Amino acid sequence: MSRRVALVTGATRGIGLAVARRFAGDGYAVGINARDQEACAGVARALAGSGADAAALPGDVASNAAVERLVAAVSSRWGRLDVLVTCAGIFRGATFLELDERRWREMLEVHLTGTFLCCRHAAPLMLEQGSGAIVTLSSSSALTGGTSGAHYAAAKGGVLAFTRALARELAPGGVRVNAVIPAKVETDMLRPALAAGAEAVRRSVPLGRWGQPDEVAQVVSFLASDAASYVVGAAVQVTGGY
Repeated sequence: MSRRVALVTGATRGIGLAVARRFAGDGYAVGINARDQEACAGVARALAGSGADAAALPGDVASNAAVERLVAAVSSRWGRLDVLVTCAGIFRGATFLELDERRWREMLEVHLTGTFLCCRHAAPLMLEQGSGAIVTLSSSSALTGGTSGAHYAAAKGGVLAFTRALARELAPGGVRVNAVIPAKVETDMLRPALAAGAEAVRRSVPLGRWGQPDEVAQVVSFLASDAASYVVGAAVQVTGGY
């Protein structure tokens, strides 16, 4: 059997980087996507240096043309796509009264439209194979409203609803779709906000600490694997009980 192939967006830092490393360790060929070409190349080189088959595939997930090229590059290089993980995201907290239309659209375009476009171009390839797994990244803000702004909560809530709808449509074709819901994970993107409220984080999370990207990556790896062959439309919380 040919090596399985995973495409990870937002794969140059935080949860996306942890996911890419995990799949490489699991023996997958891995497509490394982010907007920064140099960062993608650096991660791909590092994974290749440890024996993985990895390729830098830069591009903006909010651009239909860029995502079309991204999936075409995966198909051209490996001839298949077994796993898609949509980790690409931005975090720019704002209160509702601070929000303007530009910030609102930017958040939805990256998180929600980006997830849609990646799934829209990856799904036909998986359906043609008769198999595949898609794992989307939502957030606890989708459930609680969070403290980082209505635009972020709305985008991540949209991702969760989209995932559940997509799971129903693609399952008959052998493609499983699930979501992961992290909270309070220590990444470069969130570390300043978490550090500013470190004591509040410890009080709000029953485990008493921040989550680590590797802990989310382990759950993503499970959902993509044959061990989760009957898991469809799930939303797995990785929150330390938050």
